[in-house]
Amino acid sequence: MDAKIIVLFVALFFVLNVTVTSIVAFSQDDITEETHTCSLTYFDPHCSPSGWMAFILGDVVIAIALGIFLHYLGSKSYKRLVQNSERIDKILKRSEESKRRLLVFNSQLLKNNFSVMLMNMGLMNMALNKAKVYEDVPQNIRENYRSLQPVLSRTHNTIGSSVDVLDPLFIAEIQSFMTRFEKIKPASGVGKGFPEYEKIKNDIVHITEKLDKAVGTGEVLK
Repeated sequence: MDAKIIVLFVALFFVLNVTVTSIVAFSQDDITEETHTCSLTYFDPHCSPSGWMAFILGDVVIAIALGIFLHYLGSKSYKRLVQNSERIDKILKRSEESKRRLLVFNSQLLKNNFSVMLMNMGLMNMALNKAKVYEDVPQNIRENYRSLQPVLSRTHNTIGSSVDVLDPLFIAEIQSFMTRFEKIKPASGVGKGFPEYEKIKNDIVHITEKLDKAVGTGEVLK
């Protein structure tokens, strides 16, 4: 609690005490000047100095005690606020560190999955370039491409768990890429190569670079 507030509170208490007790004293019409006894809690010109001294000392002692008590409460409250603030800072730091680890882990998973996708797409591209019909593509390469389904599924799961650490726009960009990739029909690229090969390849490189940037600088962190 601020010292100025404590002083103001004590002063108000002193003035209020004097005002109230004085009003009460002046309202007592049945007490005459001859029979009036000296009070220690209000102003009266007939009071003896000893009464005034007791009055002043009494209020001063009360005011000092009250000030010390309020200062103690304020100091205790301030220490509690500092402790709570430190606890909150520690919790926030742990949360940020957890997000950081999740970002690094998920970014690596996504890059690994994209590498597998790119490798399989490259094999399909070479095979389709040479093929006259889709059946000309070696069976093992076609099976290898079909085996991408688990990779795509893992990629979607990783994207879902990254919503707390990656920028929503970046998440939407990756999801859009995945949707476009999954709609491609390799058979339509017979004699020409994997459909949209260069576009897909460039998109994977672009996304991978952004993931590296996120891990290195945290720029796309939420």
